[in-house]
Amino acid sequence: MKPNKALRYQDKQVLVVGAAGGLGTAYVRAFAAEGALVAAAVRDPARLQLDGPAIVAPRLIFSVDLEDPQSIRALAEQLETALPALSVVVNATGYDVRKPLAEHTIADLDRTLDVNLRGAFLLTQALLPLLTRNRGILIHSGGFADGRLAFPFYSADVASRAGLRSMVEALNREIGGRGAVVGYFSPSPADTAAERPYHPLWKKM
Repeated sequence: MKPNKALRYQDKQVLVVGAAGGLGTAYVRAFAAEGALVAAAVRDPARLQLDGPAIVAPRLIFSVDLEDPQSIRALAEQLETALPALSVVVNATGYDVRKPLAEHTIADLDRTLDVNLRGAFLLTQALLPLLTRNRGILIHSGGFADGRLAFPFYSADVASRAGLRSMVEALNREIGGRGAVVGYFSPSPADTAAERPYHPLWKKM
């Protein structure tokens, strides 16, 4: 019999922000499979549906709205008590608009920038003190390679992701590895209901 592989995240406290989405759910399952204590932060806790045995305990499900600075501050305060040893945060949130630029409304632009860029800034500001103490890492899950793969009909989304990628680069130079690291991770095209119709476009580009 082969020995059990060591669990890489055993005893680690992990938070997945945006855990109700297809990609967020995948992160939750992956970290749980590696032995982590996984918490979830979602805009609407009722949308968090993980089939099979409960992966996230009810006391580790938090409400957060990245468009609301007060909500982000409240999350940070709750984590100080609920997960004092938190060392891994994955921001899997995102909002995109898929249509010609001429059809983008002010509301489209505001929400894209508020969720993808401003929300990520505020989340980083709020959680960095705790992660710095725990020598942790905050990963922003981006889109379209490094944020500069410019899909047609995605102009606002691509601009927000590129801004996020640049923020991460600048911030790591600012903090210089003093206790925490901020990362930007762009997975391959996700096999989720939202992305599956666009796989042919990924292949073309």
